[in-house]
Amino acid sequence: MAGRHSERRQSSLHLPPGPAALNRLYGSASRRIRAATSEPGLNEREPAISSEAAPGLQALVECFPDPLLRYDRRLQCFYANSAVETCLGRPRTAFIGRNSSALGLSRRLVTLWDDTIRLVFANGQPMTFQFAIGVAGTARTIEARMVAETERNGSASAVTAILRDITEQTHAHQALLRKAEELQRSHAELEEFAYLASHDLKAPLRTAHALSSWIEEEVAEHLSDTGRERMEMMRARLRRMDELINATLEYARAGARHGETTEFPLDLLVNESVELCEADGHRVTVVSEVPQLHADRGLLRTVLAHLIDNALTHHDRADGRVWVTCREHDRAYEFSVIDDGPGIPPEFHRRIFHMFQRGPDVRPGTGHGIGLAVAKKMVEAAGGTISVDSAPGWGSTFEFSWPRSA
Repeated sequence: MAGRHSERRQSSLHLPPGPAALNRLYGSASRRIRAATSEPGLNEREPAISSEAAPGLQALVECFPDPLLRYDRRLQCFYANSAVETCLGRPRTAFIGRNSSALGLSRRLVTLWDDTIRLVFANGQPMTFQFAIGVAGTARTIEARMVAETERNGSASAVTAILRDITEQTHAHQALLRKAEELQRSHAELEEFAYLASHDLKAPLRTAHALSSWIEEEVAEHLSDTGRERMEMMRARLRRMDELINATLEYARAGARHGETTEFPLDLLVNESVELCEADGHRVTVVSEVPQLHADRGLLRTVLAHLIDNALTHHDRADGRVWVTCREHDRAYEFSVIDDGPGIPPEFHRRIFHMFQRGPDVRPGTGHGIGLAVAKKMVEAAGGTISVDSAPGWGSTFEFSWPRSA
């Protein structure tokens, strides 16, 4: 059986109260527990106290759902509760009065176990480690937390080991790691496919666009007005296909890369976002009490650019307005992009965040239904959330959170 450990000062598990906690709860009564749960002759440094003095506390320790072992300074076990038998597959009597080396454990585990007890005796700090052990023919992963039982003068009189079977949690964690690796590999393959598709598909599109121009030039004197319109329609379709390929590539790359975290003013970020989406900056107003942001400037700029562009592109008036607000919280910035446009019916609130999906009554030539999908993917990849609050005739408010960088 193989042992593995990490010497940590504090455990991340929420373990039930051990003897150290009982000392604080019951004061001198904890000494009666030690007497009541000790084998004769193994606790000679303490005065002999009858086990009848604290029957309730002894019953409490026996009812602990997790295995509990207690050791003296000779590294010998002088108490084991009934849960030990189920967890370790050995009767409790196999532990009493023995060192760990007498249990037939691996040399590595014996060394780890005894050295940890010595360290806890020496510094009084709790320590946690994990090890593997065979129980009833199956491999189990056990986490052991060792704590010192201290006297009133602060010295450690015993060490208690509280065990927990974390086999199922370990398997679940390993499954999550495998799934994360699969998702990462799938994402890399998707990104590679997007690059290849953009290159392989755009080449014939450019060729078809050039051929249409050459054909039109060759037969220009024979083309009717209808023929010229159809040739222009064909080139328009080719341009749209090229734009859709670019949009697909942008979506595939969204959230895959992260830039450097810097500090910058909010108004500068919004101005850059407006320029990025080629919008009229006079229609965008910043309303915020957050003067400086500390985040990934490039990604945040792209998200704001898509939201501002969406608000202005689908506005029903040429003089429509957009407001950008920002609030600062403990761990995140809360952004809002508000417009006074036509609004979005509730049944479209989820749909508009999907690829190539747009709201109702969209005018021809107003986007490809990609901007909001890219913004959502980038926000969620950064660890934030995004939502929309809108109704017909009431404009739209897109809210998203962006984690603050330390």
